[in-house]
Amino acid sequence: MSRRLGRETALQTLFMADVGRMDPAYALQYASEEFGISEAAAAFAKELVDGAVTNRETIDANIRRLAKEWHLERMPHVDRNLLRVAIFEMLFRKDIPLNAAINEAIELAKIYANEESAKFVNGILGQLARELREARGERAPAQESVAATVTTPVMPQATASPERLSMADQEQQTPGVNEV
Repeated sequence: MSRRLGRETALQTLFMADVGRMDPAYALQYASEEFGISEAAAAFAKELVDGAVTNRETIDANIRRLAKEWHLERMPHVDRNLLRVAIFEMLFRKDIPLNAAINEAIELAKIYANEESAKFVNGILGQLARELREARGERAPAQESVAATVTTPVMPQATASPERLSMADQEQQTPGVNEV
């Protein structure tokens, strides 16, 4: 769990630096003391903060590109900084699996923001993961394939008789379709 605490500390640090205009090194020291985290978690948090700060231009460019309807500057502070931590992990940390970075960001969004933030973070990071896997020539994990299938709406054909449709299919039909 030291990595989870490291991510939380990195999020708190980047949040303080972003909102409070604090020096990231000072904010990291303050957050590490506030959480009372282990040396291992503090070291991991420092790697994440340093990486996110050093590569901020590249990270923010990716956020802007992927969040098409959102301006980075108007995005909630927690969401923006969660994305910075996770995108740093995804782009620059080969030792962290893409799904681990995404799952951790979603869990932190649920804790520090809300369910809508978790969905937003998941959408941005999921798209980046698909692009990275495609660029690397990797296959998407089975979960993504299932999710893609589920999100593609499959509507029953209008010519099918109501007797041949399952109850779920009948519920999905628009009102009046069964009327002849």
